[in-house]
Amino acid sequence: MKRTLAFLMAILLLAAALPGVAEEWEDACSPTLEDQLVEMSAWIQEAIKARNEEDYAREAFLLQRITGYSTELFPDEVAWAWAELGDLYLEGLYQIEDEENVNFGKTAEELAAVCYEQARKVYDENPEIGRRDDERHMILQTKLALKLGKLYASPESGLMDYEKAVSQLDFAARLSWTEEESAEAHYWLGLIYLDADSGRMDEREARNELYQAAHAGHEAAFQKLKELIGDDAWEWAQYYLWDNDFDAAVQVLLPAAEQGNVECMKRLASLYYSGLVGNPAALYDDAVREKNRNRELACYWFEKAADAGDEEALEWLEEIGTEGKNE
Repeated sequence: MKRTLAFLMAILLLAAALPGVAEEWEDACSPTLEDQLVEMSAWIQEAIKARNEEDYAREAFLLQRITGYSTELFPDEVAWAWAELGDLYLEGLYQIEDEENVNFGKTAEELAAVCYEQARKVYDENPEIGRRDDERHMILQTKLALKLGKLYASPESGLMDYEKAVSQLDFAARLSWTEEESAEAHYWLGLIYLDADSGRMDEREARNELYQAAHAGHEAAFQKLKELIGDDAWEWAQYYLWDNDFDAAVQVLLPAAEQGNVECMKRLASLYYSGLVGNPAALYDDAVREKNRNRELACYWFEKAADAGDEEALEWLEEIGTEGKNE
């Protein structure tokens, strides 16, 4: 309570510097100091949320003043103010016009990145924030990381820095509280791993990232996968297996196996032998899975692969045959 009152007192003092604001609130607020502080805080929150076109300069001024507070005393508020200020810049709602300002002339993306980095810095310097039982701090951090990662990964931003991008996006992908934000981070990581200029090109890793994004409903990631995979039945099988959709994997493997693709024959055979095809309950119940094994179809496709000269398929046939004798 003391900390809250201290912050609200600072807000009240800040408001006094704005023309007319203190006088307006002196008349409107109740006589008690606490009521004045609470109402003033509510006014500032609403002003920032409203994004009223006529108030952008005032909102930016308020936020800039809050960022000047002690990060030791008010780390939550300072980090929040930096993040809000960054959004104002990134959305093109406010631009620095003071030529004496060290940030004068920077693009909206550059100004936003400066603010987001400052917000992340507050969290880095105040690790106790992250130890609190309050999810809003992690939510803000992951949102900041996602925004920074996209800025550093986007050619249009003029801030290309793949090392920073991967660091921020990886943080967001692993720790985001919403599936949508996590998917967006995985998508951008996938694009980086596909970019030869990033120094991290790894198509397999890129597909893994895109798989995660696509399975979370990210349409752009799915379209990118379609470009990469094309008609490759093996890769589409991996896509469906990632989501434990064994029946869909069989459907894409079967035509390729029938056309003589040995790898698809073996994967098809192993799926039938696993007992996971045709009964969703098999994934969670060993007894159901054992009963659901289709040894006949497994042996058929392993034999087709063995006839094509595949030694691994022969080993599988021997193992299945030995197992059958022991039953």
